[in-house]
Amino acid sequence: MSKKYKNPPIVEAIFEIQLSDDTNWDPTVPGLMYEKLKGEFPTLGKALVQEVKVNQDKDKLKNINIVSIERTLFFAENKKSFVQLAPRLLIVNVLKPYPSWESFQRLIELAWNRLKDVVNINGIKYVELRYINNIELSSCSVELKDYFVFYPFVGESFPQQINSFIVGIEFQYAEDRDVCRAILTKNKCLQNENKVQFTLDLRYFTTKSNEIGSSKVLEWVEEAHLNIGDVFEACITDKLRSTFKEDE
Repeated sequence: MSKKYKNPPIVEAIFEIQLSDDTNWDPTVPGLMYEKLKGEFPTLGKALVQEVKVNQDKDKLKNINIVSIERTLFFAENKKSFVQLAPRLLIVNVLKPYPSWESFQRLIELAWNRLKDVVNINGIKYVELRYINNIELSSCSVELKDYFVFYPFVGESFPQQINSFIVGIEFQYAEDRDVCRAILTKNKCLQNENKVQFTLDLRYFTTKSNEIGSSKVLEWVEEAHLNIGDVFEACITDKLRSTFKEDE
């Protein structure tokens, strides 16, 4: 985020990059990557992930298939950060407690540079930086305007006691090359604990293939972080911001 907090609401931060379909992917890539990452990510794992594959013929939908893709996972010793690898896909995850942007950025740079060492990259299909924030308030009865600048409008003819909601908005950047999507969700109140939780999911991603060259990825990541941080700050009020305890 653009500001540093002692108690940030981030529960997960994710960097994802998909390589172009014409990038050759050798079955030896996971093993080669492990040799280069094992100092930082010494533990290996596997995961099966279901993905939707759409085959198109001249912009007309041909068929949709759900396929299982195996991912190789490289875990740090504390399991709070890990790298996911699948054909033409690289993901870097960090979990709560969020270390710092500098630490996350270093892991992104490490994983991306090591992938470039072992794969001849022809192009980049998609890049995303994502922050998932869980915001917990110690009362089930809160005025949204006291904590958020971004929330749903409810006319006077509606009941004003909102049980839950989901609202989203998108902003365009870099001459429509990038989009930042903000989704705010109110979950049901925990009546026995008298608290309510909100999720603010911020995703900054490219909208067009091959707009980012492989040598510009880390530059794009820095720009994405600055923009997503500005959107986060714009979504919240000073009252909510104070609960995160800004680091001087």
